[in-house]
Amino acid sequence: MSKTVVFIQAPPYCAGSEDALNKLREADLEIIDRRGQNIDTPGFMDDLCRADVLLNGNDLQINSELMDQMKSLKMIGKYGVGLDMVDIPAATERNIAVCNSPGCNCQAVADQTLGMILGLMRMIPQGDSHMRQGKYDHTSFKGTELWKKTLGLVGVGAIGRAVAMRANGFKMRILGYDPYWPAELADALNIERIEKWEEMLPKVDVLSLHCNLTKDNAQMLGSDQFKMMKKSSIVVNAARGELINEDALYEALKSGEIAGAGIDAWTNEPPTGSPLLTLDNVLAMPHSAAFTVESFSNMDMQVTDQIIDFSRGIQPRPTVNNINIG
Repeated sequence: MSKTVVFIQAPPYCAGSEDALNKLREADLEIIDRRGQNIDTPGFMDDLCRADVLLNGNDLQINSELMDQMKSLKMIGKYGVGLDMVDIPAATERNIAVCNSPGCNCQAVADQTLGMILGLMRMIPQGDSHMRQGKYDHTSFKGTELWKKTLGLVGVGAIGRAVAMRANGFKMRILGYDPYWPAELADALNIERIEKWEEMLPKVDVLSLHCNLTKDNAQMLGSDQFKMMKKSSIVVNAARGELINEDALYEALKSGEIAGAGIDAWTNEPPTGSPLLTLDNVLAMPHSAAFTVESFSNMDMQVTDQIIDFSRGIQPRPTVNNINIG
């Protein structure tokens, strides 16, 4: 019986430790290690078209045209949670199972979300910059307290709930919107349900995005929405850049329509030449919210176990498109 061929493209996979990769090697699979390479790399497509399993990251778009070339493909293991780089209906039509790694990085993203919120409200980056320039004008850094402010969460999945856990420590009022409302979990975290997400905009001091990107919510935050918010409010995006109209965000920040923005996810990555990077009231990060030693180790092991289960005829969990491999 031929071995299952596993093609590894995801650059972060086992970047810190090869424990999970060694586990994969011990499972008697044929492994093609193309981490960090792309379709322009010599031999890449030839190897990819042999794969039974693709371990994919964020920078290789798996669309119907590519799947049509991959005649042997039976499973896509997505490194991380976001699935916008995989055409799920096309995979389902071709009987290809798609798995991701929910919950593995939720604490990491929640930590960075809170860090960006505090950084913006207490002007921490600006203070650090002034100190490094030899300045000591402490009266210029009059920030805003997070204590008992109102937080709006768009998305109350694992990451949104992890942010809520931290917000409870600041006695914040927490408003949440999610079309798949996790009633019991939300109640336990004191998250108030908002039926239409825009209804929270005039109420929040902090708006934090933690939803998947879909065709229906692309650029959900634009000029009309910023006009609904308090001038003292801030926006944090550690989800997907396309959720925000960045031109409208720039105008809202420059004009003082809102007070600040923490951006980890960008419409174009890297955001070369983005005018947002010229603003003092923007805290910019390079889409690294999920990047911790612990989250990478969790994702390494989860996607590895999914691939091994698949190779042994065991249904990998979770399979997001309900393809039964049995």
